[in-house]
Amino acid sequence: MSKARIKLCPKCSGIKPGKLVDAGVPKDEIARGCFGCCRKKRPELEDRVYVRVEGRLVSAGSKKKLAKKVVAALTE
Repeated sequence: MSKARIKLCPKCSGIKPGKLVDAGVPKDEIARGCFGCCRKKRPELEDRVYVRVEGRLVSAGSKKKLAKKVVAALTE
């Protein structure tokens, strides 16, 4: 089993894994847990949804846009 390439925080990310799976991300590529980018620590992320993709923070203004960005980041 390989390491998941996407990490999302169930409390802070603002998106559920199902939205990413619906966009075409394989379920085994998604891990859940804190990755240290709480909105308290990073106020610029207020009103945004975000995840970590291969160690890089990817954010967008909506869940739909984030899902598209994540799919694009995985295909790079």
